[in-house]
Amino acid sequence: MTKPDRMPPLTEAEQTPAQRQASEVFKTIRDQPVFGPFVPLHRSPDLMLRLAPVGDFMRKELVFGVRLAEIAILFTARRYDQPVEWAIHAEIAARAGLPAHLIAALAEDRRPDQMTADEALVWDCVAEIDRSKRLCDASYEALCARFGEQGVVELAALMGYYQLLATVMNCARTQAPPGPDLPRQR
Repeated sequence: MTKPDRMPPLTEAEQTPAQRQASEVFKTIRDQPVFGPFVPLHRSPDLMLRLAPVGDFMRKELVFGVRLAEIAILFTARRYDQPVEWAIHAEIAARAGLPAHLIAALAEDRRPDQMTADEALVWDCVAEIDRSKRLCDASYEALCARFGEQGVVELAALMGYYQLLATVMNCARTQAPPGPDLPRQR
């Protein structure tokens, strides 16, 4: 049984003046009303407005591109058992060209077969960061050789950003939008 959302979307009448103002600014930043991870963050309007542009950068401007970024995002959604991020990003990953077998493996919390060299590098580094909270010298050097120091920093920051969102939504019990379901952990 699904437990109720602790922090559902705020109606305009429920919003403080700061939250109403943040809603309007959010629409200019993201071209849509407050949604998904920003629904619980709306309770802290200044935090929501600081994170929204970071999210735009994370989704669109990373040195390794959207397709590879989605590996880290889906990995994090799976590890945090976060259905909102999964529903949103499984579709983005597919549109970005991530193969269905790779998305399925991430949903099953296993290393995908038949990855490109870049996909394997990103998956291996993400798994290592998740497991040990750092990169060994060999992984650091491999990631740096392919994507530069910028890529190392951006991959670590990408994981941290989506861990932050997952933790907030898990605490709020944010309900997933329609989209691909994240299988329950065993």
